[in-house]
Amino acid sequence: MERRETPRGPRAWPSTDRHRGVHALGAIAPILICLALAPAAHAAFGFHGVEENFTDPGGSAMLPAGSHPETWSTDLTFKTTGPPGEEVPDGALKDLHISLPAGLVGAPALLPECPRVDFISETCPVETAVGTVDLAVSIGALPPSTLYLLEPQPGTAAELGLHARGVPVTIDLSISPSPPYNLVASLTEVSQAAGLFGSTLTLEGTPNGNAFLTLPRSCTAPLQTIFAADSWQSPAMTVLGGAAEPQPAIGCGDLSYSPSLEVAPTSTAAASPSGLDLTLNAPDPGIASPSGRAAADTSSATLVLPPGLTINPPLAIGLTACTPAQLAAETPSSAPGQGCPEASKLGTAEVTTPLFSKPIAGSLFVAEPDDPATPAPGAENPFDSLLAFYLVLRDPERGVLLSLPVRIDADPQTGRLTASFEQIPQLPLDRLELHLNAGPRAALTTPAACGAHRIAYVLTPSSGSAPLLGSDSFTTGAADCNPGFAPNLSAGTSSNAAGRSAPFVFDLARQSGEADLSQFSLTLPTGLSADFAAVPLCSESQATTGDCPAESKVGFARVALGNGTEPLWVPPGAEPGSAVYLAGPYRGAPFSLVVVVPARAGPYDLGTVITRAALRIDRRTAAASVEAGPLPQIIAGVPLHYRDLRIVLDRPGFIRNPTSCAPAAVSASIASVTGTIAAATDRFQAGDCARLGFKPGAAVRLLGPTHRGAHPRLRAVLAPRAGDSNIGGATVTLPSTVLLDSRRIRAICSAPQFSAGRCPAGSLYGHAKAWTPILSRPLEGPVYLRESKTRLPDLVVSLAGQVDLDLVAHVSTAGGRLRTTLAGLPDAPFSKVVLTLSGGRRGLLVNSGGLCSGARRAGVDFAGQNGKAHQVNPAVVAPCGKSGSARLFEDINVPMSPPR
Repeated sequence: MERRETPRGPRAWPSTDRHRGVHALGAIAPILICLALAPAAHAAFGFHGVEENFTDPGGSAMLPAGSHPETWSTDLTFKTTGPPGEEVPDGALKDLHISLPAGLVGAPALLPECPRVDFISETCPVETAVGTVDLAVSIGALPPSTLYLLEPQPGTAAELGLHARGVPVTIDLSISPSPPYNLVASLTEVSQAAGLFGSTLTLEGTPNGNAFLTLPRSCTAPLQTIFAADSWQSPAMTVLGGAAEPQPAIGCGDLSYSPSLEVAPTSTAAASPSGLDLTLNAPDPGIASPSGRAAADTSSATLVLPPGLTINPPLAIGLTACTPAQLAAETPSSAPGQGCPEASKLGTAEVTTPLFSKPIAGSLFVAEPDDPATPAPGAENPFDSLLAFYLVLRDPERGVLLSLPVRIDADPQTGRLTASFEQIPQLPLDRLELHLNAGPRAALTTPAACGAHRIAYVLTPSSGSAPLLGSDSFTTGAADCNPGFAPNLSAGTSSNAAGRSAPFVFDLARQSGEADLSQFSLTLPTGLSADFAAVPLCSESQATTGDCPAESKVGFARVALGNGTEPLWVPPGAEPGSAVYLAGPYRGAPFSLVVVVPARAGPYDLGTVITRAALRIDRRTAAASVEAGPLPQIIAGVPLHYRDLRIVLDRPGFIRNPTSCAPAAVSASIASVTGTIAAATDRFQAGDCARLGFKPGAAVRLLGPTHRGAHPRLRAVLAPRAGDSNIGGATVTLPSTVLLDSRRIRAICSAPQFSAGRCPAGSLYGHAKAWTPILSRPLEGPVYLRESKTRLPDLVVSLAGQVDLDLVAHVSTAGGRLRTTLAGLPDAPFSKVVLTLSGGRRGLLVNSGGLCSGARRAGVDFAGQNGKAHQVNPAVVAPCGKSGSARLFEDINVPMSPPR
């Protein structure tokens, strides 16, 4: 291999005091032995030659994948300087780092080990010998030394030992904690006691008839050991060395591969939190058979969970993530929390390998989710994905640390999960067990449907042969696989004082196991009103993105997500980050609510969930209703499984209680994702209505000709007093000098025509205008005669504006006087209502006598929403002179409107 010199940067080789393990135990022995007898210093430094050979019993080259070679020999020489016969090593070795081929393994658990006391006394049993070492030093060749497999010291994966000229030399072996998980060894700060020219090591692959060394079970990469060294003369420069023409193993297609995989959730109850148990069995008799061949390793594995076995949102409760820096801080002996936080731990693992006599324990940690704003690839996790795990295996006794990233992909439409285990270490494996924690905050939730479910898997062998496809299944059930759908509704104001402002709280919850919520409509009690005029509306463009101004905020929201007994609440606090805004028209409704909830929990930030709800006003009762949905069911591949929807409208002065204390209810119609419709109600009743006053005012004016037989125009004004109970009804009785001229009834609008907004032009007889403090603009519209069930048609006012409202008055006569009764008025605050009936050729009213002779008074009987009554008898003002009551008509300019 060509010599290369590179400036020293960050250490590229794991240090033996942190990462220890074993792949091919004897491979580095000759190098480390040479280091124990270090060279003298000179100017230049480098490798003269490196050779490696695997042989069969006949001495021929042997490279069948998975086989046990008879011997593995390495021949390493350093460059020298000086005249012939007086050569000395060309530089003094300071540090050496060695990387062996991935997959080349030795199994110390299959061989006897020399006790340390015997090694020190040079009495190691013959059966613990695994090879020989020949050293060439400045004083001449040393006798070959026997290499023994020793009982390793704590924190060491395996240990070799020999005696060179009576000096005990030990070699510690370790495994790289990251891909390609190969054997590594390091020796630093080497003494310069002797000149080392080179060494030859012969390591037995089957010492005493026992399988020890095993060639890789992959034929893709050459079998080459890489040596990296620096010298005392140039410690900042690193030289590399390796065999000139390394060859890969051959015959991978002949390797067997028959592992089995068992996987199932820890819970078999439908729609419940669940962990996951996975067991991979791969017994391999060939690894221990001197004449046999080991089976192929599993180089990658893919697990596809069935639909419905998805991420459970409560997983994020109290969860933190393990950052790359924290993962790098893991050591074989680190205490819990010294590397990855304990709060990021999702489960446990255990690996049984023929390389060691005891299993290796491990943990599963949540990896830091990708941050799209970070430009550097892999800054948060190797896959730049939202979901990823780290499988960290630790054995303090053996000094083993292995970290395997696991990619988790969630289908953005269905939430179906795929787990990918890539770059699995090329280590013989008897058994792997993974356990995702169970409990209410488990990582998964089981399918809602009862029945059998299939988990598919793909296991890819290291040999390059065809992947192994398989599946396992499990069955979910429940005490009742049709648990129904009966969400609970809780809604009302925090104080029920009639006519007073108070926050409105809405809570809709379902039981775990019931079908998921899809959409709902909520009908509020008549009289529960909102002050739309006091809130600047969020614009349409802002509502679409959720970027509404703070001035439009009317409340906040919280949502509970996930199955089980401990759903995840977002936002986690009472209000932080969430908001409910008032916006304009949506889906044909005059107003809408924009609910903005940040989908942040634990280490995950799924963005912002924006839900728009139409806010409708009933045109007959003025009762408000809210229609929300379909609700988003999945975000970034995580199904939400709504458990509780809570909205609080707490803007001061925004919500006002009814002025009627009649029993009422908040009602809801809720749809599930399966199409089931459920109804829910919560009782509502305002209190202390008697506290409210009730003294509305009224005025009536006739305009136009005042003589007998003329048809005057009528203008009536109803003026409630601020702070009083709203008007529930009013009966206006005109004086006997003003009668209904039935001959002037040109046309009457039918009920279907009125409902369709197609009243004929001839049925239009006036105009009305109404002011309310809760809307920023007055309502106005035409007055029609509409068919009724009585002798005379009804007088119907069709108000339009920011909302639409219909007021119906029944027309009758009593004692020869014309009477109009407004009954069942909505419990809504009005500051003034002006009604104008046409006169002249289109007039319905006729003078039965002259209007300027004598006093004329109307009778107005008011009924309050709070049960109180009030009567006034305003003078009917005619154009005969100035009247004090005319102040009610000042500044009123009411044009006629076209037919509805």
